[in-house]
Amino acid sequence: MGDEDKGLRYTTSVLAGTCRPLIVTALLDGPQPLLNLYQHLPKRNLCSFVFQLCSLWRNGLIQLRLTTHRGLSCRLTKAGQSTRPFLLLMAEWGQHRREAATDRSI
Repeated sequence: MGDEDKGLRYTTSVLAGTCRPLIVTALLDGPQPLLNLYQHLPKRNLCSFVFQLCSLWRNGLIQLRLTTHRGLSCRLTKAGQSTRPFLLLMAEWGQHRREAATDRSI
């Protein structure tokens, strides 16, 4: 296994599942209250959401902060911000593939 494979495997383990990439992408625009993040997920399971947040925190991608005006909020660390280029490319790729699949089904 080459170094690229090891890096890809690590990346996919950190951002595994449908919830983690959505959380990180939502935070690219800045800190969010946890309730806002939770409400924007397609499948809402509080236990799973908390588990995903803990995983992102353990891997150094997010910070949690308690503030008086926003309550418990979440923001990306520098490591979390570094995911911006490839998450945006993945979103663009997915949009193009989705449009192509829609065009084929017509």
